[in-house]
Amino acid sequence: MGISKAQPLAQYARKSGGKLPKTLVESAIDPKVGVEQFRAEIAEQLHEKPEKGTWFEIGGFYLTADEKIEIEMGLERAETIEPLPADAPVWLARKVAIQRLIAEFLSTYPNAENG
Repeated sequence: MGISKAQPLAQYARKSGGKLPKTLVESAIDPKVGVEQFRAEIAEQLHEKPEKGTWFEIGGFYLTADEKIEIEMGLERAETIEPLPADAPVWLARKVAIQRLIAEFLSTYPNAENG
């Protein structure tokens, strides 16, 4: 099992009180199961999968300290400008924040050409 699967598995263990389902461990060591598919399986085990949809991995990237502050401020503002219910999971708040930021950008530049 590589680090790309070990990290989300460790996060799952923290959220679930250290109990790992056998199916997740098997998927983690299965080279035929990709990282995105594995993360989707974890979300489903945590009951974070909505009725419809597929897993979408945005990916990670390096940031300077100032860039990180700016992105965190933007996400926080987008998450709190129209608050979600207090019991909304973190993944849902993040998803809604990103959707709000993208909607704002697209409405600001409705006719922009790609490239």
